[in-house]
Amino acid sequence: VGSVIVETYDKFLMGQMIEAVIVGILVFIAYSLTGLPYAALTGVLAGVLSFIPYIGPFSACALGAIFIFTDSPWKALLSIAVFQGVQLIEGNIIYPRVVGQSVGLPTLFTLAAALIGGNLFGLVGMIFFTPIFAVIYRLVREFVAEKEERMNSVTMSKTTAREPKNN
Repeated sequence: VGSVIVETYDKFLMGQMIEAVIVGILVFIAYSLTGLPYAALTGVLAGVLSFIPYIGPFSACALGAIFIFTDSPWKALLSIAVFQGVQLIEGNIIYPRVVGQSVGLPTLFTLAAALIGGNLFGLVGMIFFTPIFAVIYRLVREFVAEKEERMNSVTMSKTTAREPKNN
């Protein structure tokens, strides 16, 4: 159990890092395509702050909008809309796939674990419930596979014991 926990949390953190890089690149590309200034700065902020659920993306969006506001208030509003679009794609498509695959959870279970953890335990639940659920999922899956293997071997031995020997 201990090795499963360590391995799962290691993979979870690696998945989080990969996801942070993807978010930063997506924000940079989206801002560059829409002609918004400070695309690189906002992309780096989005990547670094994406480790903090809820608060991190909001902070990156707000800081980026403040920087862009010095150039143009209208561009600041556009930056908020673009950032939220990227966050929508990231939160519903990219995060469940990247983090789910890294910890061995199906996409739907990853999304459900993050939502349940957030609702039950707030910010801490968002961070830790996905890997906890992944550990439980893996242990149950291994237990069921072992149980099926034992049942199949018992069934096979009963079947071979009943068959008459043709010598």
